[in-house]
Amino acid sequence: MNVLLIGGSSRMIDAVIDKLNKGKHRIFLLTGRRDRQFSYKHVFERYDYPYEDESVKDIFESVKPDMVVFMGAYDTNFDWHRERQESVRYTASLMNILSTYSMACKGRFVYLSSHEVFGGSYHNDITESETTTPRGFKALAISQGEEICENYRKTQGVDTMILRFDHLYGVPRRGQEDSNPCFQMCLEALKTGKVSASDRRSFSMLYLNDAVELAYKAMMEEQPALSCYHITSGEELDEVKLAGMVIKAMGGGIRLVNNSVGDKYRLLLDGRSFQEEYDQKIFVQYEEGIYIGYRYYETAAAEGFINYDEAVVYPFGYGLSYTTFDKKLENFKDNDTSVSFDVTVTNTGDTAGKEVVEIYFTPPYYNGGIEKSSVSLIDFGKTQTLEPGASETISFEIAKEDMA
Repeated sequence: MNVLLIGGSSRMIDAVIDKLNKGKHRIFLLTGRRDRQFSYKHVFERYDYPYEDESVKDIFESVKPDMVVFMGAYDTNFDWHRERQESVRYTASLMNILSTYSMACKGRFVYLSSHEVFGGSYHNDITESETTTPRGFKALAISQGEEICENYRKTQGVDTMILRFDHLYGVPRRGQEDSNPCFQMCLEALKTGKVSASDRRSFSMLYLNDAVELAYKAMMEEQPALSCYHITSGEELDEVKLAGMVIKAMGGGIRLVNNSVGDKYRLLLDGRSFQEEYDQKIFVQYEEGIYIGYRYYETAAAEGFINYDEAVVYPFGYGLSYTTFDKKLENFKDNDTSVSFDVTVTNTGDTAGKEVVEIYFTPPYYNGGIEKSSVSLIDFGKTQTLEPGASETISFEIAKEDMA
């Protein structure tokens, strides 16, 4: 499938590119800028033109995309410090892109939106059918973008899909700001040594890479039931609890300023439509614990929350090599208080290289017992440089008490 991504450099577009690459799609990128100062993940073809440029039409006709994904609310080409001017440019850019697309293509147009289109406090979780209540020029522009997509769907027959994400968080690129509460608290802590929070403000958060995994399911669905989906963890969290996690993660020395006064503010998107249609459970863990990195993905897959092969782009320990290796387990022994074994590594390729042997184990676990990940790395070893056809044996001995 030919996929045209439209958006500026960001962690969001990086995650989308990674996922599409793993799905074996051919990716084309319209950056929205003439300069090439920003880097992107690997794509088949890159076009550095503004959205209003006449070349956009030529790009669509040349690529003939089966799908277009517009970063929308997450497009870093728009400077929202100048909200009034940028809201006009945002709407004009989307209109130019959509009108060109509707004339040149027949595939799906995916618009990435956010919780920002809802500006008030809601007692109940917000469903897709709820009327948007934007506050501020940015929110208004994003909301108008949704309306434009919906109008093109109804009047022009364009297959548009709106994906609203609920309070995404992640590590932004160097020099880029982020409006999510986690980032803002970390920034305040670094600047002032304190974090301001209120337990009367609550929301849900979703890790950016997980959001992209979920979005991909809807994007690839041939006949989706809805034209708009909410993608959310659905796990309610208040600012004071989040601030406590931030302070703990930063190693102390940060003071919590509790501003728990005033009216209750609550904003959570209702993701039941998405979860029911795609049979997708959200595996979320706000506090940093054992489910970090590969432990999260291995355990989530074992519990049936994710498809490991679809969710993991680069497995733990992943690396590129100019050669290949074969590993053979030998001489396994149970020594009462420990186990020992050898692993023989053979270079089966045509180039000299080194290889790392990683040893994992599955700890004993029963319901109600101490939480444990499904697998854990317990030891590793690295070979010397092996010439083609050469072998090396690495010996391991692991205490049983380390695997309890």
